[in-house]
Amino acid sequence: MTAPAVTSVRAGDHDRERTATQLGQALSQGYLVFDEYESRVQATFAAHTTGELRQLVADLPLAQLRRNDPQRRAARRRAARAFAHDCRYVQTGRSFDRTAPVDQRHRALGRDSRHADHFAAR
Repeated sequence: MTAPAVTSVRAGDHDRERTATQLGQALSQGYLVFDEYESRVQATFAAHTTGELRQLVADLPLAQLRRNDPQRRAARRRAARAFAHDCRYVQTGRSFDRTAPVDQRHRALGRDSRHADHFAAR
């Protein structure tokens, strides 16, 4: 006997939270008005299957929402800065301890530590 084909599986909290986040991104980027956002979020947390969740975001450009997400852009910028900062250490031929405070790393490079608090805030 063969098992029946499953068209949709039960949704978990993580699935609902991901859908709510996508709806929030759509609201912040102007794809949804607040009333529609509110009703979709309520439906998100009432959904039982992943199919129901997919229907709630089916008409939204999800790839574009992710690309334009300000938090994602900020994370990419932070990663690029950290990579560039680390590359400067490699270019000097010096080893460094990434866990050391920034002013100690700057002293190891012979840099002025007056601006260390600027880099530590990142």
